[in-house]
Amino acid sequence: MGRASGPIQIIGYRFPSNKFPREENFLAVPAKILGSVVEISSAGDLITDLTSEKLAGIDHGEETKIVVDNEFETFGIYGLDHKQPEMTLIAILEEGQPLRLHLVSDSASMMLGVRKGAKIEVS
Repeated sequence: MGRASGPIQIIGYRFPSNKFPREENFLAVPAKILGSVVEISSAGDLITDLTSEKLAGIDHGEETKIVVDNEFETFGIYGLDHKQPEMTLIAILEEGQPLRLHLVSDSASMMLGVRKGAKIEVS
């Protein structure tokens, strides 16, 4: 790892160029991807601007956290064969489609009051 020629900012802390921390002292920070709701489907699903390419650095397992409008959260990214119970908010990612948030057996937009433009955070 080369030396920096000026101050470096890492997670809110500025290091002088001669005091840069050693690489082995870095902690792994989980990726965080930000997006927004760009459309509401006819079924009330929240369609986001997050594609599979944008989500490539995020694990798609059950520990993946999705926060909608800084208020509602769900865990995991599923396919159409999710087997989740009714009234469960889930994130679905299908091949070639953007991430969508679906409320099983109901309208996510209507039940949660989420509208186009709402912020989405995946981590």
